[in-house]
Amino acid sequence: MSQPDIPYLPTPYYPPETDKSVERDSRDRQWQGNLFDCMPFGNCLLSTLLSCFLLGKTSSRLHQPDRYPSCYNADCMVDFGLQYCFCIGCLQVYTQRVQIRERFGIEGNEMDDLCTACWCSCCALVQQDYEVAARFSSKDKDDGPVDGQYQSQPQMQESPPRYEPGA
Repeated sequence: MSQPDIPYLPTPYYPPETDKSVERDSRDRQWQGNLFDCMPFGNCLLSTLLSCFLLGKTSSRLHQPDRYPSCYNADCMVDFGLQYCFCIGCLQVYTQRVQIRERFGIEGNEMDDLCTACWCSCCALVQQDYEVAARFSSKDKDDGPVDGQYQSQPQMQESPPRYEPGA
């Protein structure tokens, strides 16, 4: 018995989609700002005097990056209660720090986060706010809309054909 001639069609190869977190280079896995950077100065002052507002602003950016950050929200109120009633506001800073580190794939561990939040919570809050703002602004520049208004291109104009009588 002979088999019918069936043309050989190779199975196409589709490379698996890679996770973008795997392709990050090492600087994306580090905090973008130094822990002891005190800029912007307004955030440094806010983290020292009213840390609950800066934590709320960072939380707002983290949960709704496409909206203007609001500093007065539930996270702000929880931090206010923990900080000013029980003197353990560093726990809220710690949980936000872990959340940021895990969301953006930043190297580190929870013990480092806890020590940073407990011993230097003002600096940690400034760093966390800077990190979230920087990560989302770089994302907007890569994937977001083009800045500025649409500029129309000059139209090509061709002169109409000449009509010559009798030709």
